[in-house]
Amino acid sequence: MLLFGSYGGRLILLIAVVGVISTVNAGLMYTPRILLSMARDGLLPRNVTSVNRGGTPLLALFLCAIASIALVLSGSFDTLIGIGSVLFVAVYLSGFASLLILRRSEPDLPRPYKAWWYPWSAILVLLASAAFLLGSVIGDLKHSLFTAVLILLSYVPSGLVVRDKADSHS
Repeated sequence: MLLFGSYGGRLILLIAVVGVISTVNAGLMYTPRILLSMARDGLLPRNVTSVNRGGTPLLALFLCAIASIALVLSGSFDTLIGIGSVLFVAVYLSGFASLLILRRSEPDLPRPYKAWWYPWSAILVLLASAAFLLGSVIGDLKHSLFTAVLILLSYVPSGLVVRDKADSHS
């Protein structure tokens, strides 16, 4: 209120709306490719690998659109922001942890980029992400638990992986 006066709430709402719209757009661009790859690896039904002439995975895109619509209809704008913030931080946290683990466990792999002040920069960002995630969980337990349930529902146990007959002979 002090900085933007009575227009502060509207400004924050506008920024949040633009953020959510761009997030949904990005999600609808990359998520079908993830489903396509999962289907190619046997984690989803094989027909999810079908693409149209332009290379768009239509069934995967349809599944993502249905999931997005279900999320939008499942609650309020605050629910979507709560879910998104937990997911984004969890993804960043896992990425930084993976970077540290991979560079330690595979020291001979080529390094296509250099991280400034590595490993301290990665450790610092990892700790900050963990603190933010912990704060998000403590501050919004309801949406954090809902997000955890969504993540668990997306997990495919290895016993349920669909394999081709050709894969079973190798």
